[in-house]
Amino acid sequence: MQSWPEHVLNLVHSGALVTSFLGAALILISIGFIYFSGSELNNRAGDKNLSPAQRQARTSRMAKLENELAAARKSEKEKATRLTEMKAELAAAQKSEKEKTSRLSKTEADLAKVRGSEEAKTLHLTQLEADLAASQKSDKTKTERLSKIEAELASVRASEEAKTSRLARVETELAATKESHDEKITRLTQAESDFTKIRDSEEVKTLQLTQAEADLAAAQKSDKEKASRLAQVEADLANVRQSEEAKTLRVAQLEAELLLARRAGEESASHLAQAEAALADARRTADDAKTVAKQLEEKHHARNIAADQKQKFLGAVRDHPKGKVIVSSIFFNKETHDVGTEIVKLLKQAGFHVMEPAPLNFFTTSRPASGVRIGFKNESNEPPQAETIRNGFRAMGWDPPTTTLVNSDADDVVEIQVTPKE
Repeated sequence: MQSWPEHVLNLVHSGALVTSFLGAALILISIGFIYFSGSELNNRAGDKNLSPAQRQARTSRMAKLENELAAARKSEKEKATRLTEMKAELAAAQKSEKEKTSRLSKTEADLAKVRGSEEAKTLHLTQLEADLAASQKSDKTKTERLSKIEAELASVRASEEAKTSRLARVETELAATKESHDEKITRLTQAESDFTKIRDSEEVKTLQLTQAEADLAAAQKSDKEKASRLAQVEADLANVRQSEEAKTLRVAQLEAELLLARRAGEESASHLAQAEAALADARRTADDAKTVAKQLEEKHHARNIAADQKQKFLGAVRDHPKGKVIVSSIFFNKETHDVGTEIVKLLKQAGFHVMEPAPLNFFTTSRPASGVRIGFKNESNEPPQAETIRNGFRAMGWDPPTTTLVNSDADDVVEIQVTPKE
């Protein structure tokens, strides 16, 4: 099929050809008329010399030429009429072509606007999906962190129990060491007392040795035995002192370890308190999240139109103006499309002219309390069926707001937009 500009060019070309043919025919007819007129004058001048038979033949020929000339003139008039008609058709075609070109330009501009709006809506939808993915990722990270904190808390508790057991064992060993130390101190005191007694006895024996030479041998023998015993006591005393120093050092070391253990226990107790506080905060956060999720679940549960609501709607719109209506629902939202489908059925039952058999797709960030809003293009010229629909929804317990952002360019169409509830 040829485009409109080519068709118009063909018409113009055909008109030019017809005009040229008609001009050529007029020129030929004029030349023939002049020729025959001259010949007629010449013939009339020579008629005086012609016989009756020649005059009759010439008269017949002249009549025939006149008939042909009349036929040529008639054909020329018809061609002129046809040319006028073709010029009128050409002007109408040019006017129609201009109108179609204007409509095509307007349609292309509207298509560009729709494409721009569709791209913006797609971009906004992509951003919302990215925000949702980031929120889900953050929630997953928090859940993993909570699990890690709980694991660390369990590990800290196990470590604290081990430290408590070790501390009890060390305290038991320290008590035993103190008891052994007390026993050794008692024995050392007893040994020193015995040594003092022996030393006093040795002085007495030395005085007795001076006074009694007879007893010298016995005294010397006793002195050797006592010296040996003294050396042994002194060795024992040195060993006791060395052992006492080692025990004192060990007690100091144990006291230092006990101090470190107590500090570690205090730090562990502090860390445990912090972990328990963090765990309590995490539990409170989890409880709050569960509460919010439950509230959101209750708020966004699937809606349906009860039978008594349908009867109230039908009763409220009966005997009131009805007209053209379309229903729209949010992109890829099953809940809003299910509600929109119920509204389509209800409108058809009420006698409205529903222009689409199913809800159309649209996008909006608006979240009215009822989850439904009514729209029409011209806010200064509200279609009468808009008030009818509004009264019907109010009878159902819904209070829909009004918008002029609709999917129809007609002033007499009302759009019911189904959105999620706020």
